[in-house]
Amino acid sequence: LKRKVVPILMLKYVLVILITQWAVLSMAYDKPNSVVYYASNKAYFISNLAGKTVTMLDSNFDKKEIITGLIRPKDMLLATFGSYNGLLILDSNEVKVYDADGYSFIASFKVSGAIDLEDIELDKTKSDVFYMSDPTANKVFKVVVGGAPFYIPTITVFDSSIRRPKALLFDKKNRLLVSTDTIKSVIYNLNIINATATVIQTTTLDYINSLEEDIQGNFYATSWGDSYFYRLDKNFKNAVGLAQYSKPTGLCFNKVDDVIVLACSNCNKIEFHKLHMVYINDVDTAKCAGDSFNVNNNIQYKGKGTYNTGNIFYVELSDANGKFSSATIIGSEKTISEPNTFRVSLPFEKRFYGSLYKIRIRSTNPVFYSLNEMETIVPFVPTVFVSDKDTINYCASNRVLLGKARDEDSVLVNYLWYIDGKLQSHKTSQMEVTQAGIHTFKLVKQPKTTGCLIQDSVVTEQKSGSINIPFKDTLLVCQRQKAIIGGDSIANTTILWTDKSDINFLETNYKFEIPENVNVNKTYTATLKSLQFGCETSKDLTLIYINNPKYKLDFFWKYRVCYDSSIRFLPKHVSGDTQTMVFSWEPKDFLKNPTIKTPVYTNSLNQDYTKTYTVFTKDTVSACQDSFVAKVINYKTIKPQIEQASMYSDTIKIKNRDTLYSYVYRVYYQDSLFLNNYILDSFFVCPGFNKAQFIVVNFGNKGNCYSQSDTLFLKHFVGIKNIKSSPLQFYPNPANDKLFIICQAGILSKAEAIISNLAGQKLMETHLTENGEINISDLMPGMYFIRLNFEGQLFNSTFIKH
Repeated sequence: LKRKVVPILMLKYVLVILITQWAVLSMAYDKPNSVVYYASNKAYFISNLAGKTVTMLDSNFDKKEIITGLIRPKDMLLATFGSYNGLLILDSNEVKVYDADGYSFIASFKVSGAIDLEDIELDKTKSDVFYMSDPTANKVFKVVVGGAPFYIPTITVFDSSIRRPKALLFDKKNRLLVSTDTIKSVIYNLNIINATATVIQTTTLDYINSLEEDIQGNFYATSWGDSYFYRLDKNFKNAVGLAQYSKPTGLCFNKVDDVIVLACSNCNKIEFHKLHMVYINDVDTAKCAGDSFNVNNNIQYKGKGTYNTGNIFYVELSDANGKFSSATIIGSEKTISEPNTFRVSLPFEKRFYGSLYKIRIRSTNPVFYSLNEMETIVPFVPTVFVSDKDTINYCASNRVLLGKARDEDSVLVNYLWYIDGKLQSHKTSQMEVTQAGIHTFKLVKQPKTTGCLIQDSVVTEQKSGSINIPFKDTLLVCQRQKAIIGGDSIANTTILWTDKSDINFLETNYKFEIPENVNVNKTYTATLKSLQFGCETSKDLTLIYINNPKYKLDFFWKYRVCYDSSIRFLPKHVSGDTQTMVFSWEPKDFLKNPTIKTPVYTNSLNQDYTKTYTVFTKDTVSACQDSFVAKVINYKTIKPQIEQASMYSDTIKIKNRDTLYSYVYRVYYQDSLFLNNYILDSFFVCPGFNKAQFIVVNFGNKGNCYSQSDTLFLKHFVGIKNIKSSPLQFYPNPANDKLFIICQAGILSKAEAIISNLAGQKLMETHLTENGEINISDLMPGMYFIRLNFEGQLFNSTFIKH
């Protein structure tokens, strides 16, 4: 059986839809002129010159006539205008704009000086600028689209020096290329900044109708001179005729699908040309490993593009489930053209087993895959292993095992062991060497279902003498600590260390160090070679990391402690086996019992500071140790000292206030708290002073440490204490510039007044006027004391200046 047969319908779909020369034929095309690809809907728009229509070819390749009633529809352009995805159509001497999604007419504008507009191209550097060619008028027009909401275009003649300009193309270099509708068409670079035209190449093609460029930089052109579809190189040279049509017109490159789409005017059809394509025709029977077989491609279907220098075609074999994520390369060919066939083979060193394998072909420059994946049956090919060496020299005291102890092929194969060419009765996957002298051991695996034999062999030589390796078989090391493998040198020997898990070379010294951050249990093999006897002996040393007990502080690793207070450290077991643990805290300052697990810390310094402690833990059984850190933040406390600002004043001062901390006052009346508030300055006015009896101030800091002042019993005024019984009245209070005092008993003109601030400093001394007026305009806003000497009596009060 060569391969699994692809279902007929699927094969037809691949051949008809995906292969290069796929023509969409229908009466829906009437002299098709140009093609544009609408990536959002995966659809193509085709203008029909004779039919005066636009046809839409949807993602399922169903055709639909969407726009009618045109005059001479030529090239088209997809552009965005505000909320519209616009389809611009060159129609005779005007541009018509349709909705690319709903196909409704949006606007049109005539081009002054145009006769028959031919090609349209969007500026790659500015989305609101495009260019149009008119070979009849010998002009290239520039269109600048205005802003929202009307998008009114401004049209100018950009160039009239090029004779019969036809095909336009912005290439990868952002050059505006223009071809002429002449014999031996000329390719110009039309500078979009200064509108100067420079000749790039005079081609060998007559009357180039359309230009396109692929991802490799090749150019494609349709010629009305000989009705051929051409590919040219990056310099517009070396034209290669790809196909002949009857008047090929517009080209469209769909880089997503790697397809050049061509409109054939007289053929009334649209053709799709795949640029990079390999189609696998069949696969010969895969036999045993190493046997070659063919993978054949269909020579009728080849891509129209090119491959870069250094490109390699690889034949890839999937895994047993048909997946290519870890594909096996079974053949290759370095070439820039698509090969007809590949000679491939299955590798010896890989095990194959299953019936769901697939084959595909991959190119590397550029990267493309064959259009199809051919299902194939791969015979069961086992892997064989006798030894990683070709020759084994061993000492007589050694034990040498050949083969694998556990073999995944054991139920699928027969084991045939040969010693010096003679078949042995031993039929398992492994054999021990006991024979003295020189011998050749060979293992042949014979699959029970196929005739493919695979083999491996080794030569063994037993030497006289022996080597004693005194290194410990097992080395126990604490986690996160370095390990020393091996030991002292052994006379007259050399040593080679390998990692037994992957047989990687490690060291040639008798001992070496494993870094402390490894923590991976492993077995290392020490192979010693005798310089006297020429024999070798090996010994496995297993490194085992002990699960070191780990601790951390319970809840927090930072503790906050007020002055003259204590806290207890509470380490918590996190992981690992716990044996007999010992703890040691460093430094030992301010700690009680620093050698126990939970020592007590006391803050005995009344100041703010941070202290760091490290605790070392050790398991007395395994001797494994660890450490972690604890921090203590110490806070000082302050006993506020308070006093009345002056005799009988309702202003309370804090004598030792520190702005770093917060304070709260509490006011009491008849031994009950009736008011408290935060203090924002070094003094405050006691609310409800007349009925307040005593007051205290509380200190607090961000460590939640508190202290309280002594109780301050307030001294009230002995002068005017009750306004009803006093012969004097003060008004207004608060006052602005004048304060008045009224006496019910007589005239105040001989009264003297002294005004002081809350700190007791005298600010004013004055006699009252006959109407009891005092001018306070020079005082700053705030609270003040006033003392009045009237008829030998002293009266005290306070007032507020606004």
